[in-house]
Formats: sequence, C-alpha cells, structure tokens
Amino acid sequence: MIEFLFVISFLINFVAISIAMPTIVDTYQRYSRGKLVICPEKKQQATVAVSPRIAAVSSVLIPKDIRIVKACSLWPEMDCCHRACTAQIR
Repeated sequence: MIEFLFVISFLINFVAISIAMPTIVDTYQRYSRGKLVICPEKKQQATVAVSPRIAAVSSVLIPKDIRIVKACSLWPEMDCCHRACTAQIR
C-alpha cells in the first residue's frame, strides 16, 4: 500500500513539475533582459531590469506575477520612485 501511495505521489509531482517548468523557463528568459519603458514620473524612456527569479517563480504561484525592479537607467536620481513603470513590462 505504501508503495502505491509513493508511486501516485511521484506521478502527481511529476505532472505538476512538467506543467509548471515551461512557464518558469519562459518567464525567466523574458525577464532576464532589460525592458524599455516610459517613466511615468519623468516622462522619459528608461531601461528597467526586473528580478527574473522572482518573476519566474511568481508566474506559477501567483496569477498576476510580481515584478520587482532591481535596476533602472534613471537611478540613482530617481531611486525613490513609485515604480509605476512595472505595469508596462510584459
């Protein structure tokens, strides 16, 4: 009986990983490069770098992925911005 439960548990985990892995890899690759956005506060074009690890994991766990800005070409002078530009990142 224990072997049967182990096999069922293994199959469920394998299917879950098989479904989630392509989404994780695709999201990680998309967010690994900087994204061009228009800064809502300065109205200038900026290059924003997002944490690809957090975006990849959250794309599976949370329906709306969390985009944490780790760098911006307008920083350090705009370091205390509201990061409203993340809505433009796809």
